[in-house]
Amino acid sequence: RVAIESVLGLRLENGTKLNVKPCIPDEWPGYQVSWRVPGTDHCRIEIDVRNPQRCSAAVIEATFDGRPVRIARGVARVPLLLDGGTHQLVIVLGPET
Repeated sequence: RVAIESVLGLRLENGTKLNVKPCIPDEWPGYQVSWRVPGTDHCRIEIDVRNPQRCSAAVIEATFDGRPVRIARGVARVPLLLDGGTHQLVIVLGPET
C-alpha cells in the first residue's frame, strides 16, 4: 500500500474519487498499472502515466475514458464509476505551472 500511495500516487477519497499524483523519479518514462477498485470484484482502471518531459513535478493533463479530468494543484481527481467495467485513465506529468 505504501508504494501504491507514495510512488504511484493513487489515493481513494471517500470511496468516490481517485486522486492521482505520482511521485516517480524524473528519469522514469512513466508506468502502466491495472488497478482494481477496492470493494469491487470487476471494476478496473487501466492507468497509463506518461512522463514525456522527464519532469514528474505535477499532473499537467489527464483523461478518463477519453474525457478530460479535473486537475487541482497538480493532482488529477477522477470520479469512480462503480459499474463493473474496465476504464482507461491517462495521466501526463510535467513541470508545475
